[in-house]
Amino acid sequence: ASEKQESTNFKTTDFVFVDDSLNVLELEGDALMQASEEDFVVIEVTGDTGAVDHVMNPAAILSTGIEVTESAGSRDGRGFIGPGGERIENEGEMKVQMEQVDDGLTFGATFQAADVTRALMSIAKICDSGPKTVVAFDSEKGVITRAGKEIGRFKRKNGLYTTQVRMRRPQATTQRPPQ
Repeated sequence: ASEKQESTNFKTTDFVFVDDSLNVLELEGDALMQASEEDFVVIEVTGDTGAVDHVMNPAAILSTGIEVTESAGSRDGRGFIGPGGERIENEGEMKVQMEQVDDGLTFGATFQAADVTRALMSIAKICDSGPKTVVAFDSEKGVITRAGKEIGRFKRKNGLYTTQVRMRRPQATTQRPPQ
């Protein structure tokens, strides 16, 4: 693999979407998924203890080709309440695959699509995503663990806990090598 490809190899994880939660599924062996830099868009995601769901503006990842599909909330006319008390329309949902830029940890999550200014990951939803899932914060970082194994991390920046993630286009996924 070229140096460029090596920098974008995903670790040995695969993505699953169960109950619209954050999910990481470990694979055995060297089942790496490779893509070039052009197959990604990098965005900042903020861990939010007050958010009831993961939410992102679909315009932030428009270039990835990830589709917004109808969600229960958009179908029922439900929305979100913004920080100023304004109602924000739920436009549907997006199932995304992400790799944290700093450490290569990979995960999948379902984000609700709404006209928000920053992508938010609900800390409550992360904690509810699987048995023994914990998010612990200190003055420098927030660490997500499941059954004692680190599966994600936020860095504290300007009072917010954020992480840079690469999202790849669904068509950029390559097949796993034969076993």
